[in-house]
Amino acid sequence: MKTGSRPQYYRIRRMVQMVREGAETGYLANSSNFMKEFEVSRRTVARDLDFLRDEERAPLAYDDARHGFRLTDETYTLPPVRISRKEAFSFGLARKLLAHYVGTPLHLDMRSVLDKIAESLEGDVTIEPDWLSEHVGVLPEDVFFRGLAYRLMWTLVWHIQSRKLTFRYYGVRGDEDRPKPWHLALYKAFNEVGDWMTNREILPDEAGVLYRAGDKTILWAFRDLSFKLPVARVVRNVLAGTQERVGILEAKRHHVYLIRGK
Repeated sequence: MKTGSRPQYYRIRRMVQMVREGAETGYLANSSNFMKEFEVSRRTVARDLDFLRDEERAPLAYDDARHGFRLTDETYTLPPVRISRKEAFSFGLARKLLAHYVGTPLHLDMRSVLDKIAESLEGDVTIEPDWLSEHVGVLPEDVFFRGLAYRLMWTLVWHIQSRKLTFRYYGVRGDEDRPKPWHLALYKAFNEVGDWMTNREILPDEAGVLYRAGDKTILWAFRDLSFKLPVARVVRNVLAGTQERVGILEAKRHHVYLIRGK
């Protein structure tokens, strides 16, 4: 990647690293060194230095005698990058989707974009521990479920040579390319309710998504949740094939519900 296209967060982390290296070697880094390293203008370097001092509270000082920058507090470290659970999921979803387009121009273009994002997150990343423990172990299934919930259809093909269904056009490489019964059941559920998936509403904290069409409401549950209905309604668990009349729907994670009545 051309260094001039590096995002700011990468540059400021590298700046701090160069200042530390200068303190060790005796040759302090200065603005000219930063301009050469990142292939950017002096104005961009000045903005980055201001950001380091003002926003990241970096104890940077210019040593006139040695013509370079140093840290007045050598214990200083940049704070870890913090991303929200939605940002973490979105990044994971993008990576998962990209795997289906390996070898295509889209893969090359999008991989470059995602690599830039990943580089901007270089270092420690802080994610809410409760969200991490809940989702990381089952991220592929969660990605697949949410993809269908947001009307993002996954590619499923019949590979003639192996006579198998696969998510990958060029055949099965491993278990991750083979749809499980759960995947096929979700496809069937999507086909049953897909025509009514309009007027989307995302539930608070992205606990799930609702779609409303006429007298029908579709709920895709991303986690266990209690969903209060205006009055008792007939609710069908599309995956389980069960039906009941309830006033409060106790929805289960990764299940799809068809609610009838306005």
